[in-house]
Amino acid sequence: MSDIRTLADLSEEQVRERIQACEDAAVIDELYTFGQGLAQETVDSIRSVESKATSFAAYGAAIVTLLVSSSATWSNLGNKCTLWIGFCAGITGLLCTYLSISALSLKEYECISQDEWLKEECFSRVEKLKRYRILTLWGMITSHGNVQRGKATKTLRAEIWLTASVSCLVYLLLQITVIRAFDGFKSSVWISLWKSVIHYTLWIPGWQYLLSRSSISSLITLLPLGLIGLLALRRSRRLN
Repeated sequence: MSDIRTLADLSEEQVRERIQACEDAAVIDELYTFGQGLAQETVDSIRSVESKATSFAAYGAAIVTLLVSSSATWSNLGNKCTLWIGFCAGITGLLCTYLSISALSLKEYECISQDEWLKEECFSRVEKLKRYRILTLWGMITSHGNVQRGKATKTLRAEIWLTASVSCLVYLLLQITVIRAFDGFKSSVWISLWKSVIHYTLWIPGWQYLLSRSSISSLITLLPLGLIGLLALRRSRRLN
């Protein structure tokens, strides 16, 4: 989804002044026809946003379910940092689901009432009735537009945190793969040769720490997770 950019809405007084200033019947007809299409487009836009929010809620819930159901497997394959990566993936997935459900919540709309539909004062002329219809369409479009913007903002935030959750999930798989590969490398003849060179030639006593699973995975884990979180927060705050 793209970023939301809106122009300032007109007030009811400004709309009334512009309608009254229009004297051409053809222009009134065009405004009336265009208003009908714009009202339908606004309703369709709300449906489209809600459809995307439903998909994002399902994706976020699926990530959380996958992490919880397979936690016994992936936690044993990694280390303590693996748990933190899985935790971040789950939290961001939950946040995505929450924002998506919030976007799907029911909102109050301004609809055309029966009195507005059958406005007795406008029965004298068709042009007068269309002028009033334009005003009522403006009210409906404004109300639905405000709701649509609110839903779209929450859905955009849900998309941001879904991206963060997927990134953490991919990083979780990558981290487990690196750990398993590194375990295999430590048991090879080459690591024994490397230990001998470090210990007997360079006399560096800290090689055990540098080659330990905990230190390497901690250094690798902190930076990517922090970067993912900062990028998600920055993009989310820009939507305010």
